[in-house]
Amino acid sequence: MRDRKLIALVVLGVAAVFSLIYGIVTPSRARRAAARQDKGAGSVEEIETRQRYKRTAFASWGRNPFTLTKAPAQVYQGIVLKGIIRDARGSLAVINDVIAGVGDKVGANTVIEIKEDRVILDGSAGKFELELEQ
Repeated sequence: MRDRKLIALVVLGVAAVFSLIYGIVTPSRARRAAARQDKGAGSVEEIETRQRYKRTAFASWGRNPFTLTKAPAQVYQGIVLKGIIRDARGSLAVINDVIAGVGDKVGANTVIEIKEDRVILDGSAGKFELELEQ
């Protein structure tokens, strides 16, 4: 039993020495990258691989929802349209910090329709529109 432990210890020590020598002799990633740059662009396969995995250009999503508008928001009878949320299920409007859908009441007004950049409400004074400032 003691011989087995000694043999395992020797084998483990030899493996550790080889691992240490390999780590010292092998160049780091930074050195390998610098060596590649010195050689030039590289082979055709390397160039094709780089082009295949190249980052795409940023595509604009239109209006940024996280920035404040420069113009003040449109206020009608104390009602302010702050945003419109659209997804596959439908649209919702953020009016006076309340999220409302079509048919919901906001104060004394009812949301009739939610369009891409405006909301149509029906109140005691009749129908009116609130637009998002762009």
